[in-house]
Amino acid sequence: ILLFSVLFLSELEDRQRESRLYVDSIGSIIEGHMTVNELGVFTPFCVNQGNAASSLKHLKSESMSLKSLLDSLKVGGLELEHFLLEPVQRLARYALLISQVRLVFVLSNLIHS
Repeated sequence: ILLFSVLFLSELEDRQRESRLYVDSIGSIIEGHMTVNELGVFTPFCVNQGNAASSLKHLKSESMSLKSLLDSLKVGGLELEHFLLEPVQRLARYALLISQVRLVFVLSNLIHS
C-alpha cells in the first residue's frame, strides 16, 4: 500500500513540475494506477481491517502494558486505530479524485465545444 501511494504521488508531483504547477492532464496517471492489479494491494488490508481493529481493541483491554505503550506512541494525539483506517479512507478519496477529474473534463469539453 505504501509503495502504491508513494509511486502514485511521485507521478502526480512529476506531472506538476512538468506543468509548472498548473496540472492540466492527470488522466494517464490515474489510468495507469487505478487498475484492478494496482488497487489489489488494498484488498487484503480492507478485508482484514475490521478484524484487526477488533483484535487491537481486545488486546488493549487485556493488557494494560500494551495499552500504555500504544498511548505513549500517539502521533499528533492520534491513536494506532486512526492510522489503521487511513488506507480504507484513501480509497474513498481516490474515487472522489476520479469523479472530480471526470467532471472537469466534461465541463472543459462543453466549454470548448
